[in-house]
Amino acid sequence: MTIWEAQFGDFANGAQIMIDNFIASAETKWGLQSGLIMSLPHGMDGQGPEHSSARMERYLQQMSDSWTSLTKEKVMTFGYKPIKKNNMQIVNVSNAANLFHLYRRQLRRDYRKPLINFVNKKLLKLRDSTSSMDEMGQERFMTIYDEADKNINPKNVKKVVLCTGQAYYSALEKRKELQRNDVAIIRIEEIAPFHYNRFYNYMEKYSNCKDFVWFQEEHRNSGAWTYLSPRIQFTLDLLKKEGKLQAFNFSCVSRRNSASPAVGQKKKHDEEQAEILKELYRN
Repeated sequence: MTIWEAQFGDFANGAQIMIDNFIASAETKWGLQSGLIMSLPHGMDGQGPEHSSARMERYLQQMSDSWTSLTKEKVMTFGYKPIKKNNMQIVNVSNAANLFHLYRRQLRRDYRKPLINFVNKKLLKLRDSTSSMDEMGQERFMTIYDEADKNINPKNVKKVVLCTGQAYYSALEKRKELQRNDVAIIRIEEIAPFHYNRFYNYMEKYSNCKDFVWFQEEHRNSGAWTYLSPRIQFTLDLLKKEGKLQAFNFSCVSRRNSASPAVGQKKKHDEEQAEILKELYRN
């Protein structure tokens, strides 16, 4: 196992030429497989522009999978084949056990794909992101986590919040504060390639929900929104067409578009964070 770790994720900017030529496209150009893991610290924690974003959107833009082929073929792919067919894996895991199983999976396969792992710095010290030994012993890496609170009845859910990484804990903390038992929070751990079937299976239980929201702490033109929005929309539209969902609204809650990865003041960062969480639970 070879792991290339940046002190901060944005430090990979200087390696962009190497990433473009020898990681994202090496197998396509020369038929060479690589199991390299890029561990890139990433997270909107109020530490300023150069210590916030590993530019997730750049790696997602380099993915070779196409959601438009799904709309033509009317099929969904899941599991072994999507990863084997595509050029990279892009993940943003939310707990220690899933990180362990992610790395274990990387070595146990009979093929190699580069793994771009966005590591949220906040989770290194967050107690809620730790895992028990029993969780370490689960069978596999979880590409998507369904709602974890057993007291939330899917039939009573009015809003489904979709997110990844540390955004989950921000949304969860605010939900507890507001005591909103009509909101379910789904974590997408492996962003690319997108696991349509698993997402489909989780969403069909929320048949009475009319509001689906992608929540990210990054700016609208950053993070996973641009990559995931057509894929999520396609799956939700399919569920509606099959009569498993009602008419629904799908939107994004995030920071506004910005040329900078983050603001330079902690106070302004906190104001933005409070604003997007308020918007997330507005209805």
